[in-house]
Amino acid sequence: MEMNKKNGWIAFALATLLVAALLSAGCGRTTPVAYYRLTAVADGRTPATSFLPSPVVIGIGPVALPEYLDRSQIVTRRGANRLLLADSHRWAEPLADNIARVVRENLARSLGNERLLLHPWPVSAGVDRQVVIDILGFEAGDDGSVLLEAAWSLKDAAGKVLLARRSSHRLSVAQPQDYDLQVGMLSEALARLSEEIAAAVMENGTPPKTAT
Repeated sequence: MEMNKKNGWIAFALATLLVAALLSAGCGRTTPVAYYRLTAVADGRTPATSFLPSPVVIGIGPVALPEYLDRSQIVTRRGANRLLLADSHRWAEPLADNIARVVRENLARSLGNERLLLHPWPVSAGVDRQVVIDILGFEAGDDGSVLLEAAWSLKDAAGKVLLARRSSHRLSVAQPQDYDLQVGMLSEALARLSEEIAAAVMENGTPPKTAT
């Protein structure tokens, strides 16, 4: 009886050591995480030929994301109803913040105006125009493309909606499994959205505020 009990404890100890060794080996093979960020348009891109008056202040945001995109992992679409979250490929900052910052940089160059404020801005700052962006889709698919869909609006200083539009930009990716290429093409799609917004701001510009 004592011998059986002793053998049982030995077997238990060996099993415990085996499990610990397997877990340790698994931890040693953990895939490193790569971090990505969207970027503004390249310096070589052709700027707008006419600029908005510099005293005009433009507010960028808020930028809203659907819940499935509001996470650190980069999301890719697999078919119509399945999504893949890449634990080893993540955004370096909150995606909504990254999008807002890149749109601001794009617009600053297109409009020749650095007086663009990111939401939330101080109440005392005041803005002449506000760009509100609702991202509906922003991911690569298994068809070899990336898709940006957004509903956006332009408001005046009083909050009145001057125009509301929906934009869609689909671009091809040479290697769909390459996350560097995916993020690069998503940046390009965001640049094209920024060009639409810049044109709308130019069409619905406002003169500088006068002192009261």
